[in-house]
This record gives sequence, C-alpha cells and structure tokens, in this order.
Amino acid sequence: MTHQTVLEQEAVTALLTPPVADGTYIDATYGGGGHSTQILSKLTATATLLALDCDEWAEKNAATITDSRFVFKRSNFFHLQEMATEAGIASAHGVLFDLGVSSPQLDVAERGLSFQRTGPLDMRLDRRQKTTVAHLLATEDEQTLIHIFKTYGEEPEARRVAKAICAKRHEITDTTSLAKVVADSKRLRMPGRHPATLVFQALRMEVNSELANLRRGLEAACKLLATRGRLVVISFHSLEDRLVKHLLRGPAFPGVGRINQLNMEAVGNLVTPSEDEVAANPRARSARMRVFVKLAAL
Repeated sequence: MTHQTVLEQEAVTALLTPPVADGTYIDATYGGGGHSTQILSKLTATATLLALDCDEWAEKNAATITDSRFVFKRSNFFHLQEMATEAGIASAHGVLFDLGVSSPQLDVAERGLSFQRTGPLDMRLDRRQKTTVAHLLATEDEQTLIHIFKTYGEEPEARRVAKAICAKRHEITDTTSLAKVVADSKRLRMPGRHPATLVFQALRMEVNSELANLRRGLEAACKLLATRGRLVVISFHSLEDRLVKHLLRGPAFPGVGRINQLNMEAVGNLVTPSEDEVAANPRARSARMRVFVKLAAL
C-alpha cells in the first residue's frame, strides 16, 4: 500500500527553476507527500509550501510533517484560491499538480476504486461528499450512463455496457459484480487491459467531477502565479492531458506565438518516466508531465 511518487525529481526540478529563496509554492495534490518532501528539502528557511488534498489518508500523512514552512489544507484543488487566501498567500512562485489516483487509494478495497478487489460501489476521493457510484448506478438512466462512459472513459462499447448495467442493476452490489457485468457485456477485448478499466475510470471521474475541478484548479493556479512563476502538471490519461494542453497552450498567432487567456507559455517538451522508473513502478507508465511559465501581465 506504499505510494510511489511519479517523476519526483523531474517535477521538483521543473517547479523550482529558477529557485526563489523566500518563495511560496503550492503542492495542489499532496497524496503520499513525495513531492512535498522533496520541495521542502530544497527550500530555504524563509520559504513557504502549501499542500492540498481532499483525502483523509493524505491528511493523516501530512500531519507527520512538523515543519514551520509547511501548511496543509484538506481540500480539493477546486478550492485552491480560497485555501491560498486562508493561508495568507497572495501569489505563488510555483504550483504542482500530480493528477490521478494513488496506490493506497487503489489498494484499499473499501474505497471501491479497483475492479481487482471486492469493495463497495463508492469511488469517492473525498468521502465527505454524498454521491457515490452506487447512487449513480441506481438513479441514472441508460442515456446518461452512455454519455458518462463515452465522455470520461472513451469507452467504444458504451451503449452495450450501459444497457447491460440498466438490465442487471439488481445484480450489481459491489465492484466485483459491476466488473463482471461490464466484462460480460463487451465483445471487444484489448490485450493487457481489463474489460472494465475504462468504465471504472469514467465512473470515478463522474462521481468526483474530476475534469471540471481540474479546469477550475488550473485556472486558479495560473491566476495565483507571480510573473515567471511555474506550473507543473503530471497527468495519467489523455482526457486530463488534453484539457491541460488546450487550456494552457492556446492558439498560435503569426508573429506572436501561442497565447491564451491565462497568460501561460509552455516550457520544454513533454516529459515521460524513464524505462527504469516504469520497471520499478508500472503504474508510472502512462504519466505525462508538462511545464508552463507565467508571462508578464499583458
């Protein structure tokens, strides 16, 4: 159940280039604390690090850090601006987003995030919220489920899966039975991928409003950044990465280059894990890291 931080050194190096001696930084997705620990190890005594996470496991982990430079807020990055204000932060020199689900969340059956372990139909990343997958599957109609599976899972057999779920609602009582109904309904099989992978991804993203929250979190981070401040985003699937690219790169204009409403510019190329990192942590294989810098005010 140990969490292995992905692209740890690469992300911290990108975030702290150039380093600001008394800088203020934000780890918007604390998780297991790997990035935060590395950031703190490189900051001076007068710097500040604000970390956010909506998960109670992350909150307990963060409580073990006794460093006066470190502030933790249990909150989704959807509320990044509000949390920064509460912490007395008016601007930041760097913000890091490490998206996706951590190993401890996946490996604890009671969270209901994995089709490989029998657990409740939950999937909430913040268990203070009310809506669960069980509620969603019991109340949404077939057309809504089709939309969810297509939009958030890019599931090619969304119609067949949604129809099967609606026909067998009474049989779906936990993650194992849901995975079986999905698998039995599908005709296509992709080597190395469980048939329920995309459906579980889609349900998790819907229940947690992941893309909407990501958009708002990124917008808040960009507005909070000081000029030349850096934004580092690690994503794990195409929907997240696409949102980041479209939101922050903007269109290209002759003689001007790429501009967007958030006044950000891409730095360097896409960064992916090394072969050694993937060998040591297979869950890192789909990670993609993009770096952006805040331009001077227009």
